[in-house]
Amino acid sequence: TIADGNTAVQALRNGEIDFRIGVHVEENRDTASEVLLTDRFAAIVRKDHPLAGRRLTHRRFAEAHHVTVSPVGKRTGPIDAALAKVGLERTHITTVTSFVVAAHLVATTDLVGSVPRTIAKTMAKALPIVSLEIPVALPTFDVCLTRHDRHGNDPSHQWLRDQITDAVRDLT
Repeated sequence: TIADGNTAVQALRNGEIDFRIGVHVEENRDTASEVLLTDRFAAIVRKDHPLAGRRLTHRRFAEAHHVTVSPVGKRTGPIDAALAKVGLERTHITTVTSFVVAAHLVATTDLVGSVPRTIAKTMAKALPIVSLEIPVALPTFDVCLTRHDRHGNDPSHQWLRDQITDAVRDLT
């Protein structure tokens, strides 16, 4: 866990964390990032959800009850911006900090979640959920592994990064 007030870059700099895996948002002079995968969002619902097996329209998607994922508690994002372009707004019920938590909530409720396709695919192996195409144009995003430059030539750090890269490659 990153100490209160620290950003991921600050935590990398002070050695609090060895690397960060996530959407790359900040270029920096003393960190390096490599793209692990390019992904996009999918909707997830429980297998017997009323929307499962149906074509998801803009309106059906927006009117469903949503669990939103945000590590910082933010309730809106690119999906909401895309819906706003067609004059719609999602019905947010709750916000959680983890895609895995969202998938577990979706598996046992009528909530609809929006998670990266890779996570939807992986979680569907363990939970009774299915993924649906989100009916709005959404950009893809890169998931990156970011490290501080001091770890660039560290053999054990490189080994761990290689293991992570191989595990992600197996997912995709």
